[in-house]
Amino acid sequence: MGASCGWRKSSGRDSRCRKRESRADSHAVEGVIGLEHDRHLTSPTRIAFTLAVSRGFSALGGQIALTILPVIVYLISHSLAQAGLVLGARLLISTISTPISGVFADRMNQKTLMLASNCARIALFALMAQLHSIPLLAILIAIAAVGGMLEATSVASLTPKIVRAAELPRANAILSSALNLAFIGGPLLSGVLVARFSAHWGFYAAALTQVIALLATMTLPSHPRDETVSAQTKNVTSQLFDGLTFAFQDRFLTLMLTVYSVFILGLTAFNVLAVGLSYHFHMSGYGYGILIAAQGAGMLIVTFLSAKWIKTSSIVPLFLINMPIQGLSILAIALSKSFLLCVFFAFFQGVGWGMEQASVMTVLQMRIPSALQGRTIGLFFSALSIAETVGVILFGWLGGQIGDAAALATAGLLSTVFAILAIFLLRPHLRDVNVDAAH
Repeated sequence: MGASCGWRKSSGRDSRCRKRESRADSHAVEGVIGLEHDRHLTSPTRIAFTLAVSRGFSALGGQIALTILPVIVYLISHSLAQAGLVLGARLLISTISTPISGVFADRMNQKTLMLASNCARIALFALMAQLHSIPLLAILIAIAAVGGMLEATSVASLTPKIVRAAELPRANAILSSALNLAFIGGPLLSGVLVARFSAHWGFYAAALTQVIALLATMTLPSHPRDETVSAQTKNVTSQLFDGLTFAFQDRFLTLMLTVYSVFILGLTAFNVLAVGLSYHFHMSGYGYGILIAAQGAGMLIVTFLSAKWIKTSSIVPLFLINMPIQGLSILAIALSKSFLLCVFFAFFQGVGWGMEQASVMTVLQMRIPSALQGRTIGLFFSALSIAETVGVILFGWLGGQIGDAAALATAGLLSTVFAILAIFLLRPHLRDVNVDAAH
C-alpha cells in the first residue's frame, strides 16, 4: 500500500520583495511555495506526466525484479523459505534506509539523486541477470530497493518545488495512477517473460525500464537546493535526528505516524486473508485473483478520475472520507455471505484506497516545511512499511487461530475504529490546508 506515495516553500530572491523577506522566510518554514519559483515552473501537465513516466517506469522495473527474484531463488535452491528470507531481508533494509534517504533528499539536488538511482538500478538489474548466487542476488536487490526509496523520497520532495500549489493535487493523482499501473503491470509482465523466455530475462526488462525512467528524468526541470539546507554543516545523523524531532513534536505528524499507521495495519489483513476467503467460497486461487483485480479496478478508476478532475478544495474531504470507507469495506468483506458481495466490497475498498492515494501525499506536502520534506516523508514511508509488515504477520497468524473471516472482521473493525479516531484527531489540523494551497 504503498508505501507512494512534497511541499511548498518561498524565498526572498526577487529584489522588489526584499522588504518582505522575513515573511517569505516564515512561509518557507511553513512549506509554502511562493511566486518566486514561477521561473522553475513550466507546464504543470507536462511536468506531471514526465514525473509519472520517470517514476512509473522505475517502479515497473522494481516490481518486475521483485516478482522474478523469488522465482530465480527457488529455481536455484528449491526452497520457498530461502525465497522468503531474501524478500524479508530486502524489506528490512529498505525500511531502515528510508529515513536516511530522506536526509539526502533534503541535503542534495533531488533530480540528481533520481538520475543516480536510475543509473545504479540499470547496472544492478543487468548484473542480477547474470548471477546464480543467492547471497549476491539478495545483496543487489537490497541495494536496488534502497535506490528505489531514495528516488521515492526525492520525487515526493521535488514535486511541490516544480509544480504550482494549485496543480499539486492533480500532479500527485497522475503520479499515483502511474504507480498503480506499475504495481499491477509488473507481476503480469513478469509472468509473460518467465513463460515465453526465462526468469533472467525479467532482470533485463527491469534494466530497460530504468533506461526509460532515466531519459524521462533528464528532461525534468532542475530546482536549487533549499538554502536553509544547503547552508547547514550538520552531519547526516544530526539532520536525521532533527527530522525525527520535528516529526514527533508536530501534533499532526505524530498522529499520522501512530493512529494512521494502525489504520493501515488493519487494512493489510486483506492481502493475506483474501486467499482463505476465496477457498471458503470454493473459488480456489482464481477467486483471490478476482478479489485483487476488483480492488485494483476501484483504485485505478479513482486515481484516473482524480488526475483529470481533482481540485484543491477536495483534498481534505478525500483524505478524511477514504479511511472509514476502507475500514468498513474490509469489515463488510469479512461478513459477506456470497463471493459476489466480497468482490463488490473489494472494489469499494479499492475506491477508498484510490481516494487515499489521491490525497494523502498532497496533505503531507502542504503541512511539512520544505527543509524537512525528505526526512519527514521518509519517516512516514518507514512507518507505513512497518505497519504493513506487522499487519501481514499478525493477521496471518490470527487467521490460523480463529479463521480467516473472523480475523478479517477483527482487522476491519480495528481499521474502522482508528479511521474514526483519525478523523476526529486530524481534522482540526487540516483547516488551513486549502487556504495555503490557494496562495
